[in-house]
Amino acid sequence: MRARAHRLKLIERLIEDKEVGSQDQLQEMLRIEGFVVTQATLSRDLHRLKAYRVVDEGNNLRYVISQEVVKPLDAESKSDVARGLLSITLTGNLAVVRTPANFAAVFAMAFERLALNETIGVIAGDDTVFIAVKEGTDIDVLKAAIKAKVPELKIKGFKELDDEEDDDEDDDD
Repeated sequence: MRARAHRLKLIERLIEDKEVGSQDQLQEMLRIEGFVVTQATLSRDLHRLKAYRVVDEGNNLRYVISQEVVKPLDAESKSDVARGLLSITLTGNLAVVRTPANFAAVFAMAFERLALNETIGVIAGDDTVFIAVKEGTDIDVLKAAIKAKVPELKIKGFKELDDEEDDDEDDDD
């Protein structure tokens, strides 16, 4: 078996059998198994396997392989987006979302389940989430897309969209 194929199978097994929370941890596990890899190689391997980090039941981050956790948009995800989105600002192709402390990872997972056409991907910190937005997407278009998926969302800036729609109706009279 070729080295990369063998390494990918080993990474997959380690992620499935152990709670791997970081690339550093996985890199050390691979070293113990005889594979010395750079962080860049490990990152590419994780991408090939469609591995990503999730918050588990114990509120810890751990890697999973994409087919391991496929959760559709549900009431809990909508609630997580509604509770977590304190503010959103668009600068270029990056939307910056502020969340309560220690809630960014939960928000990011729930946000990805929205599967918005206007976004490309998310990165979560502690209380901030960066959302890569498709070229040419306006903040109001992004807010409207989020509001369409999570109508119960109630934060400053989202209500204004509803008010603008009501004002447009008045202009037709």
